[in-house]
Amino acid sequence: MRLWKRNFLIYVVFNFWFIVEAERNVTQNVTEMLPVTTANPLRNLTSSLEDMSTGQPRNGTTDEIREQKNPFPKSCGRQNLTIRSRILGGKEATLGEFPWLARLIHKNNAGNRIFGCTGFLISSKFVLTAAHCLLSENNQFLGPVFEVHLGEHNTKTKIDCNAKNTTCADKVQILRVNEIIPHPSYSMTSKHHHHDIGLIYLKKGVKLTSYVSPICLIDKLEFEPFEYWLSGWGSTETENVSPVKMKVSVPPYPHHNCTKKYGQLHVKVIDKQLCAGGKKNKDSCAGDSGGPLMLVVNGTHWFAAGVVSYGMGCGRQDWPAIYTNITSYSGWIKSTMLKCQNENIKVKH
Repeated sequence: MRLWKRNFLIYVVFNFWFIVEAERNVTQNVTEMLPVTTANPLRNLTSSLEDMSTGQPRNGTTDEIREQKNPFPKSCGRQNLTIRSRILGGKEATLGEFPWLARLIHKNNAGNRIFGCTGFLISSKFVLTAAHCLLSENNQFLGPVFEVHLGEHNTKTKIDCNAKNTTCADKVQILRVNEIIPHPSYSMTSKHHHHDIGLIYLKKGVKLTSYVSPICLIDKLEFEPFEYWLSGWGSTETENVSPVKMKVSVPPYPHHNCTKKYGQLHVKVIDKQLCAGGKKNKDSCAGDSGGPLMLVVNGTHWFAAGVVSYGMGCGRQDWPAIYTNITSYSGWIKSTMLKCQNENIKVKH
């Protein structure tokens, strides 16, 4: 995702830096996160933790009924890593960290594969991202989103290993796109970028491993977290794009102040959007569009609270980035996933 100026506001559109893929090497971005386990990720955060502690279905529902009405996996937001210390600025993520992160790859008319945005896995066949990553005038050059790469860490290596080569990740999973589904109310021409959220329905399900697994979604956020996390392959202070997955923590930014700040630029920030950041050199940036704004509960359970949408530059002091608020779209996400799954069942029959 790249930032472009319009009426003095820089918008997160697409990462225009690209590398033609020779084998599986494409392009990159920056940010940070971690995980959660819950039988039903798309619901009240407190309820999710209660269910995890009891291990019982809520309201006496059976697994069979839950499977029919809940398109989400029984386990999510879980990884084998914990935060060891507070991160100041961005730094390289650990191998296997944020196993839900996805790289969205376009295919142009010449057959070249080009990295555009980030997304994140929310079930075995669905990736959540920003609508502007799926609908853009830039797609005339980039081509449509063709495939999704999961389990990536270093885009310059065929097999990702830790610094001492004592542990190596599984091979990157490459999944073809079945359908892209931007939110129906999103407008490419609006400078406000409201409803900037979309789903990617994969042709087949991913193989869930330690390096590829979904993050949980928040249905209702009843408290303001101390910090959020971002992760991806976007721009850093020293590189246009990063070949390795990066991570950074960012603070929440008061919504009232955020609304006033962007109001100076005649951009309307609404309740369906979140604001975070505003600290120098700590931000989502080019290539991070569509990635998750994350929070962690008890140091081990991870939820996606927002989707990277746009901002005024990258890492500018007192200029927060804007994120689509996932809690405002939980109903649309769930109903869209169920509709796709039901239509797929009908086709198979």
